[in-house]
Amino acid sequence: METIAKMRLNFLAAAAVSAALYAAPITIYNTGVDSANTLLTNPAVDSHWSLAAGPSGAGTLSVIPNLGPIFSYWAGNGPSAQWVTPTGNALDFLPPGDYTFRTTFDLTGFDATTGSFTGTFFADNTVSDIRINGVSLGISGGDFKNPTNFVINCGVICTAGANTLDFVVTNTTTSASPVGLRVDIAGTADAAAPPPPTGVPEPSTIAMLATGCALFGFARVGKRKLQ
Repeated sequence: METIAKMRLNFLAAAAVSAALYAAPITIYNTGVDSANTLLTNPAVDSHWSLAAGPSGAGTLSVIPNLGPIFSYWAGNGPSAQWVTPTGNALDFLPPGDYTFRTTFDLTGFDATTGSFTGTFFADNTVSDIRINGVSLGISGGDFKNPTNFVINCGVICTAGANTLDFVVTNTTTSASPVGLRVDIAGTADAAAPPPPTGVPEPSTIAMLATGCALFGFARVGKRKLQ
């Protein structure tokens, strides 16, 4: 009975490990939401995205919850993401150049090489590059009216810890003009494999082996006496 019970426990443990290795969601946030993935209201700073670099330096990113009729040429805010800008005012005209919109994600407890992301983005004027940990992914394009789909596979770029994800938005005009980004994104990764067994038997296993050896010894002694 003890052996059957142990086999059952081993089976359940193996099933749990197998289930744990399936892909699980990565915590990463769309632009313009709070930690509960609820759309931010009023002009508010986005705590999950920041301006890592720009013509005037780094800074925060603010949400534009109401684009208004003047900005009708931008795609509207969606049910799960909103536009963010370096100033929080879509009517602010900013210098030409590159603006690096950054978010982070953590792959602690995951197999980092299996991380993958899918989503869509809008940008004014366009996205010139997407990078993970500073490494270019060769993804570019898009505009402020039509969604651009993207797929990202981590491979060796991601690390089993904190990682950065950058969208480099380029203001391509020759004079100052609005700058903004809207990103919808989701990701998954496999759980990290459990450490290999140490090879040290459980106490109950050692006891069973000792009992077996003792019984085998008694059997041999009895056989000799009968002879």
